[in-house]
Amino acid sequence: MHLYLSQPEFTKSLKQELGEFTEIAEGLLLSPVAKPDICFALDVWPNVIEAEISSIKDAAAKLRLSGNKLWYQHKLNFVRRGSLILDNFKKLPDFTVNFPPKEALPSLGGFLMLDQNKILYSPKRWKAIPDGIYEFNEDKKMPPSRAYLKLWEALSLWGEFPKAGDICMDVGSCPGGWTYVLQSLGAKVISVDKAPLAPHIAKLPRIEFLQQSAFALDPKEFKKIDWLVSDIICYPERLLNLIENWLANGNVKRMICTVKLQGETDWPVVKKLAAIPKARVLHLCQNKNELTFFYPAPEHLWVNYD
Repeated sequence: MHLYLSQPEFTKSLKQELGEFTEIAEGLLLSPVAKPDICFALDVWPNVIEAEISSIKDAAAKLRLSGNKLWYQHKLNFVRRGSLILDNFKKLPDFTVNFPPKEALPSLGGFLMLDQNKILYSPKRWKAIPDGIYEFNEDKKMPPSRAYLKLWEALSLWGEFPKAGDICMDVGSCPGGWTYVLQSLGAKVISVDKAPLAPHIAKLPRIEFLQQSAFALDPKEFKKIDWLVSDIICYPERLLNLIENWLANGNVKRMICTVKLQGETDWPVVKKLAAIPKARVLHLCQNKNELTFFYPAPEHLWVNYD
């Protein structure tokens, strides 16, 4: 069995993906389905173990035998008892993320209390961050909105970042939060929108602003784009067409795009996006009623159930 964690408001979509499941709590599903390309899970605990415990020391011994030295508790039931179990292990580091992250996060097992004498645990998890929830030391000054956090999370998950010498394109860029992120990493940014950037973003170096529709761009006019990003507000089908248009031209190396769901999950379009070779579609903790498209997604963005 595998444990899938999601934001409570997206449990319905996670259930639709899995089909077969047992609901432990809202946003917490047990399922025999091993789905490497799961969209709506923030984290997955593969091959979870359910164990009776006779004491706090017995619980700690069982966790220790699994081989992982660091553990966190998903807080569900008997949280105080779970905290006493954690006291038997090394204190966890602060998981608040500075962007861009400077160090890899340690391997972290997860457990939860089913009841006073029963735990559910997995020494291996999909995401490095507890529950897959990224909390950042936010930039309170420059970004014109909090949408920049979606790109911070996406890049942190990817583990690779734009750098000096890279050419990035931000389509549908107004008011400029994503353009700012790319520029702050040293890249040159071609920022495209019919509406202007926030004035303090437009003044930053290495930004070329094109005041036009993102959908009117001709990919053939651009030799090389190292990163194409988009947080544009449009129907999923229209974003799919934009992505396919750029990929067909062959001049984009990497893409990160927000898929605005416009209500119920548009499964036909989501499946088409996920079917693009090397692409991955994920729900991030910073997403609202959205998904994020990655291309070409690194291998670790798929869930390993082995």
